[in-house]
Amino acid sequence: MFTTIKSQLDNYYPPLPTNDIQVEYSVVPVIKDNYLDLPTDNMDIVELKWSSPQFPQSSHKYKFCAILTKKVPASTVCSDNKVQMDFMRCVEHNVTSMLIKNFDLNKTSFVTLYVFDVDIGTSSAYKTIQINRYNDKLKDLSTESNDITYETKRPISDKNEILLKDGSLVEGNLAGINDALETYNFYVNDSVHKIETNKTLLILNVCTGYVKLAIYREKHLLRMTDSITGFRRFLIMNAQNGKLTFKVLNDDHQPKTFKIWASSLPESSHYPQLPSDTSIKASRRSCTSVTFQWIKTSDREISYCMYRHPYNGHDLLKEITTNHETPNTCITVLPKANLVGCYTSITNKQNTPTEKAMVNSIIEATVDNLAPGKTYRFEMYASKKDIKTKIQYHLQYRTIFARTLDTCQETKYSSLVSFT
Repeated sequence: MFTTIKSQLDNYYPPLPTNDIQVEYSVVPVIKDNYLDLPTDNMDIVELKWSSPQFPQSSHKYKFCAILTKKVPASTVCSDNKVQMDFMRCVEHNVTSMLIKNFDLNKTSFVTLYVFDVDIGTSSAYKTIQINRYNDKLKDLSTESNDITYETKRPISDKNEILLKDGSLVEGNLAGINDALETYNFYVNDSVHKIETNKTLLILNVCTGYVKLAIYREKHLLRMTDSITGFRRFLIMNAQNGKLTFKVLNDDHQPKTFKIWASSLPESSHYPQLPSDTSIKASRRSCTSVTFQWIKTSDREISYCMYRHPYNGHDLLKEITTNHETPNTCITVLPKANLVGCYTSITNKQNTPTEKAMVNSIIEATVDNLAPGKTYRFEMYASKKDIKTKIQYHLQYRTIFARTLDTCQETKYSSLVSFT
């Protein structure tokens, strides 16, 4: 199907409920009775319950199907994904619960509920839930009824929605619970700039750890990310009058702090506008210096601060490929240790040296006073100062390792830019 008409796209896929708690489960106590169809030893019965969407008049063409897998399922958006499932059961559109027998709660399982349109073969997926006996996300939510205890686990949902104003940088926090959630509403028609750009830039800067982000236009899901960390930008096109909703979900059991910002003027961001290629290249080397090149940001005024760290290890490949601890991307003050220096770039007609140094938007700079035959790890940050608050916001280019030449030659190179 190919169409640009929104109503046709909405009708093509089965509807989903709009409430936050869509699927929940409970463990049904096993009653020992030889005349009942009971699970085998050490197995349990799990009951799934879900919220039903508002079906159109032809609701008979829809079915609910629950798929159980032992691994986290891949994206549930595309219907052509091949899912290796351990169990599948379907019920009619007017049923909102089902029992899964012979369920082993000692092993972690993932259940995804789908709504299938049996006429045209499309599907929509509810949020995947994780089930195991030792799932401690919400131990205090057990409920008792008629002397029977149901261990109910629900996705954590937020009670308060936060208004995200155009151009305002907001700090958010998530509790140390998987699926802890904060919701932000951004109203495009309330833009303080009143400029019809038809696009909105969303920035999410996760200080440490991993989260997931869901973006909605009104009640329609535009995008659901996988686990993300650090600094991310999302450009939402055709963002005309209406409400955009951003849901930030914790993806592990560690507390989170993040910064979130949205505006119809992408260039007004607090953060540097890094290029798509943030790599740094070593263009020349001598026995005591290394010359680097990188693509500049698109900001009018920006500072670049270079750090030098001697590398004394013996396995450089292992050092490069090792997953080190995720750095805090929300720092506002750069450290002074190992700082080579900072260079400020101002893009205007009066700054002639800057123009000469920037050929095709490339900056070249040389780091001197290095030891011969030695390997260094170089890190560089682009820093942008907020005019009103005077706070500086930093984003890092990609780390580079470079080695000086073992022997010195008489030829020396110099660049038009130096760190001071």
